[in-house]
Amino acid sequence: MLGDTSNEHIYIANGSDLLFKTGGTTLAELDGTTWTLGGASNSTTNTLKVSPAGIAIYESSTNYATMSSDGFEVIKGGVSVADFGSTSRVGNPAAEHMSMSSAGMHIKDGSTTRAIFTGGGATLGTTTGPHISASTTDIFVKQSANDY
Repeated sequence: MLGDTSNEHIYIANGSDLLFKTGGTTLAELDGTTWTLGGASNSTTNTLKVSPAGIAIYESSTNYATMSSDGFEVIKGGVSVADFGSTSRVGNPAAEHMSMSSAGMHIKDGSTTRAIFTGGGATLGTTTGPHISASTTDIFVKQSANDY
């Protein structure tokens, strides 16, 4: 231990944890290869965690953002509301949302695709029902999947 335990001090625990404390409150911790700023390593309230797996910024255990080699994800109220990686998504995947990738932009309601926009054209509506389809050469307005 370095410093006065009733004030700011550094504490080495178990030979592998380095805690920066003020009195009994942990302000930051190095636990193995993970740094936690704003609290102890098990805290998910107003903390920043940096590890070999990535970075996490916590407001709470249900409101946070993570960044790793897979991309960047935002969690609000325990629900993923945005994800930016090889396929990017904005919105709750169980409800209305948009996803974008090299295959184009999809507007969805849960797993049902309501519209698709690609370099070759666009489709508005589900192709199994009434929809509008436009390509670089044709436009179709269909009342059912059986229309040609």
